[in-house]
Amino acid sequence: MSAADGESKPLLQRPAGGERGTTRDAYLDNCKFALMILIGVGHSLQWLLATEDRRTGRLWCGADALDDSSEDGVAPSSAVVPTLRALYTWSNAIAIPMFCVVSGRLSRSLVASCRPQHGGDDRVSERLRRVFEQLVVPFVTFQALACAVYEISPALRDALAPGGTQSSGEAGATSGPAAEAAATFDFWTPHVSWYLAALALWRCVSVVTAQMNDVAVWIGALTVGIGVGFTNTGAATGFFLKWGTIWGNFPYFVLGTFVEDDHYRRLRDASGALKLACGTITAVALVVAWCGLSHEVLCFDLWQWEAWKSSPFVHYNQFTVESAVEGVDASPRSLFFAACFRAFTYVYAVVVGVAFLGSLPRVHVPLVTDSGTRTMYGYLVHAPALLALLALNGVFQSAGTGGGLGVLGWLTWGVLAPVAVTEACMTAPVARVFWWLCEPKLGKWVWR
Repeated sequence: MSAADGESKPLLQRPAGGERGTTRDAYLDNCKFALMILIGVGHSLQWLLATEDRRTGRLWCGADALDDSSEDGVAPSSAVVPTLRALYTWSNAIAIPMFCVVSGRLSRSLVASCRPQHGGDDRVSERLRRVFEQLVVPFVTFQALACAVYEISPALRDALAPGGTQSSGEAGATSGPAAEAAATFDFWTPHVSWYLAALALWRCVSVVTAQMNDVAVWIGALTVGIGVGFTNTGAATGFFLKWGTIWGNFPYFVLGTFVEDDHYRRLRDASGALKLACGTITAVALVVAWCGLSHEVLCFDLWQWEAWKSSPFVHYNQFTVESAVEGVDASPRSLFFAACFRAFTYVYAVVVGVAFLGSLPRVHVPLVTDSGTRTMYGYLVHAPALLALLALNGVFQSAGTGGGLGVLGWLTWGVLAPVAVTEACMTAPVARVFWWLCEPKLGKWVWR
């Protein structure tokens, strides 16, 4: 069965040899390839822009300094930096969301297989419903009540705090989160493979959501996606691999499971006029990002934090450096603004992301389409390969000192190098070398 028919094939997995050729959907592979390239370019620009911001001292939501007006005598940024910052903002806003949507699309058969069968044996479905009703719902209800009591009663909060007076994680403490983080193996902070954990969790949750009606699924997904920002869930683990990131992107996956075959074919088989409209929307989105960032109408840092979804809403105040970076703002106005901003980005990512996918070729493209069948390798291998390339060539040192990178350096290391490295990681030779790491076959060692 082809991907267009809703077969539940992992988004990042290359099919067996017998499925290549006529059974593959070239358009879907082109989409996967393009999104993987955007992710590779986004990572390189993320690292280089962070280095550039440290060099120039750019403030929260500030524009890039392109002249010599700096009071500290810091060399201005290259003229190409605002354009690349706009490219990063745009790609960061749509790449992972669209990856999630495609993942959901490819999980439709899993969802369908878990739905109650009319006239069949529904014992598994009934047990899943009972688990949700008797365990999940009571857990959420009583956890919310406990949190309310916890906030109302400082005495109870102190009584429930583990350890003694030095357990709060303050400097010099011998116990608590800070001491534990320093003394234990940090498993969660490296973020190379967070999406695989998220996709595995989403597919497990789909077994339960398949028992629900469509309205309940949508209400639940949006409640989780937006509601997680009001909690400290996003700050509970490492900076990147956070539950806030996983649950904040969950609505995109749910959207993908609702993409019917007719909807997908309508986009894949779009007319020339629709393709032109999609290309126009993509171009307009890039221009708006450039103009907004250059004139400080859009906040680059706020868009970046929201794209990661790794921080609670209390950090979303965009008006001062202190409140956004060093402190928090839990005022109702700030939290309401943050929640509305997330809801807006959901709509923006879908509209602009679908427009980008709609502008891609529908036919087999040499190198591109075949590479789109190996995005697992591009996803897992590109980051260490790209970091090694940048480090060995002294790019980070050049970007962080003196005048920083020039136009040629930015284009080479911020765009061309990540495109080349990410593409190389999706080739057949790399797949042959790293299959045992990226797609291990456990066989009889694990399975019955």
